[in-house]
Amino acid sequence: MGVSEEPPSVQGELIKKFNRILVESIIEACDFGELLLRMLQYGSFFRWDKIAEQPEIFAEALESLLGTYTADIIEERTMRVLSKKLGLDYEDIWDYTFPRSVKKAFEHFKRNVNKIEE
Repeated sequence: MGVSEEPPSVQGELIKKFNRILVESIIEACDFGELLLRMLQYGSFFRWDKIAEQPEIFAEALESLLGTYTADIIEERTMRVLSKKLGLDYEDIWDYTFPRSVKKAFEHFKRNVNKIEE
C-alpha cells in the first residue's frame, strides 16, 4: 500500500484490519456478496485477504465476471458502505477508480485507526 513509517508487523496488522472491514463492506454492499467473493476467488488470482493490498486485482476480476457497468455499481456500493464504516462521507474517499479509492480509504484508516470501531 506504499511506503510507511510503521514497522512491517504494525503495517501488516493495519492492512489485515482494514481488509476485514473492506470484505465486510463488499458482502454488505451486495445481496450476494459472499457468493460473489467465492466466485471471484475460484476463477482468478484474486484472494479475499489481499483486496486491500491489491484492489486492482479485485476490480479487474469483478469486471471480467460481471462486465464494466455492473462492476462499477458494486464498487460504488462497496465504497459507500466502507465510508460509513470509517465514519467518512463517500465523497471524501472516492477517487475515480476503485483501487485509488481503496488506497485513499486505507490512508484515512491508518491515521484514525483508534477512532474507528470495527
